[in-house]
Amino acid sequence: RLDANPMARPTPSAMRHRAGRVIRYDDVVAGGATHFLRRATIDMDALAAELSVSRATLYRVVEGRDRLLGDVLWSLGEPILAKERRAVTSRDVDLRYPPPA
Repeated sequence: RLDANPMARPTPSAMRHRAGRVIRYDDVVAGGATHFLRRATIDMDALAAELSVSRATLYRVVEGRDRLLGDVLWSLGEPILAKERRAVTSRDVDLRYPPPA
């Protein structure tokens, strides 16, 4: 439901209805990365509170703590890996993964 003001922001229930979800997976991974860097673990109850969603909603979006932890670790490590790959200058190194058969 939108207010009479056309510049008004949609209410959370209108956003849920329109988007189909309260929170996107990418937002959970970003929040999970921040949470992990602060606590060195993923506490799903605390993360749900930080993201202002219920624990049930969080589990529906992420399909489990293990998958979320894997994606959080990948989101933190992938930029470093990409930077280091770009820094390699040797012609004798095959940077393709998996290597061609």
